[in-house]
Formats: sequence, C-alpha cells, structure tokens
Amino acid sequence: MKKILAAALVFVIVFVFSGATPVRKIATENSVEIVSEVYDEVSNNAEISSKILKARFENMLNNNYLYNDDFCSHKVIIENSILALLEKAVDGEINKSLVLGFIADMYGLQVDEKAAEYDFAPASEGMFVVLPRGYTEYNHTVLNIAEEEGGYTVTSEVVVMAHDGEEYTATTKTVFVPNEGSSFGYNIISSEIL
Repeated sequence: MKKILAAALVFVIVFVFSGATPVRKIATENSVEIVSEVYDEVSNNAEISSKILKARFENMLNNNYLYNDDFCSHKVIIENSILALLEKAVDGEINKSLVLGFIADMYGLQVDEKAAEYDFAPASEGMFVVLPRGYTEYNHTVLNIAEEEGGYTVTSEVVVMAHDGEEYTATTKTVFVPNEGSSFGYNIISSEIL
C-alpha cells in the first residue's frame, strides 16, 4: 500500500512540475488558460490524495477495536486486536506473531504477550487462544480529517453493532500519527467514542 501511495505521489509531483514548466516559457494570450489548467490539475491531484488518505483512515478505523481506555491495558489490546483477525483463527487459536505484528502496525505498540495467556484456556506454543465471547462491531465513515502538528485528528460517524443486537450511531475522534515502519503508514494512538 505504501509503495502504491509513494508511486502515486511521485507521479503527481513529476506531472505537476512538468505541466508547470511551459507556463513560465509561454507569454501569449493563451498563458492564462494554461495556468488555469495547471491549477485545475493541482487541485484534482490534491483531491485524489485526500480521497486516498480518507480511504486509508476508514480502512484502519474499520479494523480498530480499541476505544477510550482500551489503549491502557495490554490484555485488552491483545484480546480486541484478535477480533480484527478472527478470519485467521484456526481451531480456537491464532498465531501470536500475527497478532503482535498487527498491534505494532496498527497502534505502534509493543505489548506483553503474557497478558493474554490464561490458565483456564491454554494455547499451543506460539499461539493465543481466541476466547469465545460476544463482541461489538464498528462501521466507520470519515466525516473530517484535520491535519495537526505531528499527525491527523479524524472525526468519523460510527455505526456500533453491539453483540446483544442493539445498534446505535455515534461520533468518534481518532488521532493518527505517521509511521513509515507500519504497513498502514500510520498508527492510531487514541480513539474516543463521543
């Protein structure tokens, strides 16, 4: 995903600069039209970048199961991150490396894997047990992206589908920071359901 975004940005930069060069050399009646076209291209490219960023943040939000104080507990971080990876579970277990890698990519955190080991439900070597339980699902739509020092604050509307069948809509504020080491390109460092 990062390679595609990087390639798109390089293309945009090369395209914009190559399109801008003739504007400086042409001094005719058509120069106003050419400048206008270049500004339109820049505007379109900014709009495309904005849509890419929105899609990336929505994807991350729709795979996020940590809200409010969940970020404070290694046990909760592991258990709720497993929910995003349930399709990778086999016979009630999931690979520890997969879960810990997801946590590092999504949240930029290193957690104590022993926090999610249970005497009452032992797992195989290198695996976490997937505890049988109901869980809430979240479906986000990004409403606003505000660039701030060090990252972005994203406001989203979220449809919360509780495991007991109750459904409601709320607003979330989520803080994203860039992380080149993450496969997402960003980390979620907090997410509050308002």
